[in-house]
Amino acid sequence: MTKVNCAIISTDRSMPNTIRIVALTALLLFMGICANASPAYVWMSSNYWTPLAQLNNQSPVFDAPNDQQTGDSAADFVGDWSSTNPNGNPGFYFAFDNLNDADPTNGWLMFRARFGEYKTCTGNGCTTGYSSTFLVGIDGNNDGKIDIFVGVDDRGNGGNAHKIKVWQPNCGSGNLPAGRSCFDGPSTTSLGTEITNTNPAYPQAEVIGTNYYYTAVSAAQDPRGVTNPLNTDLNADGKTDAFLSFRVDFGFIRQQLQNMTGMTNITDSSQLRFVTVTSQQNNSFNQDVGGCSDIQNGIWTSCGMTAYYTPLSGVPTPEPGTYAVAAVALLGFAVLRRRA
Repeated sequence: MTKVNCAIISTDRSMPNTIRIVALTALLLFMGICANASPAYVWMSSNYWTPLAQLNNQSPVFDAPNDQQTGDSAADFVGDWSSTNPNGNPGFYFAFDNLNDADPTNGWLMFRARFGEYKTCTGNGCTTGYSSTFLVGIDGNNDGKIDIFVGVDDRGNGGNAHKIKVWQPNCGSGNLPAGRSCFDGPSTTSLGTEITNTNPAYPQAEVIGTNYYYTAVSAAQDPRGVTNPLNTDLNADGKTDAFLSFRVDFGFIRQQLQNMTGMTNITDSSQLRFVTVTSQQNNSFNQDVGGCSDIQNGIWTSCGMTAYYTPLSGVPTPEPGTYAVAAVALLGFAVLRRRA
């Protein structure tokens, strides 16, 4: 890479002022881009995440409050944002870190959901107050069926708990209703075999702030405006809501999707669709399904599945640090103008 001596640019009076200004500004912007080589993080405020709209909202909310089945409001999806209520509060987001390179097959897929209660951590060895799963099912070939699950497993405190995991789907109970097929809805889909790998490592231990982040909803995590003021208790149960975020290796996930679907060209420009689930058990989903009130009879495409999104559409805009870089560049421009 060609090196540029910024000191020479700024002090060489024989260089035309216009060239000096353009060169210094370009250098500052380049340095800023290099410094932001990882532009998406699990701890980012919601302003940097992309809210996911559903294919067919059953109501103007992402998910009806207080509809989880086990009495655990910490595993209850909440959110009242939709295309018809843009000032509401999203319940499901994603982001993508493309590593700022030209490779369309790598990066980090990130997911965030909002839950009805933030639980503090208690007990020996406790690392998070969350105690369920947060699962994201991915439809990689757009046939309306789930091809793979990724997610957080915070059930229990054993050696296999508190991990980021990847699973094959399983065909629920196997007793399919007439006209139904495996993986086409909540009742015909469950967690199957866990997919393990060594490089990258899966299951992957949760590292708070790196691949996992659990926090209370606050003004810092969910900045709002005058027309959409902060609401930290969407389900009105007197408890502060929570955000739970995690990331997975896109290169590994795309390879698994290709193995599952037979597709050979999944990249960060491919269209994907998602569903969200919380569950205490693997053989059937027994807590909450985001955006779906008819778990027994609903199919994903009309009961919880999101619209189409490419990973690249989740790259934060503006990227964290972009405004600061631009401000420094403009400052350099002003300084040189004064010296001219």
